[in-house]
Amino acid sequence: MGIEINISDLNISGDAEILNKTKIRSNSDVDIDLKHLDINGNAKLLNNLEVDSVLNELRQKEQSMDINSAEYPQIKRITSQNQWNKDDFVGCVMKHISEFSQGVLASIVANLLTK
Repeated sequence: MGIEINISDLNISGDAEILNKTKIRSNSDVDIDLKHLDINGNAKLLNNLEVDSVLNELRQKEQSMDINSAEYPQIKRITSQNQWNKDDFVGCVMKHISEFSQGVLASIVANLLTK
């Protein structure tokens, strides 16, 4: 069973903040459905949303990797950091994605994007 967030037919205005700094720590499917929203003023919806499934799945893949492979030290460096700033994590992924010869990280991201 995955996580499902459905927000529909809502008018958000003023300085309202809804589900900001939300952290989803799950390996399950995450489905966020937003329909017919009217957001005005300084209102914020799902600002700084964090879904840890990419990092969690990468940690699982690390356990079965060949420790002598070229990408293992890079994967280990990524997974050993307890908390990532979102921009730093994306930057790290972009820097190393072409170097992962076995495509571990690329297959995780692609798998999540096609769900």
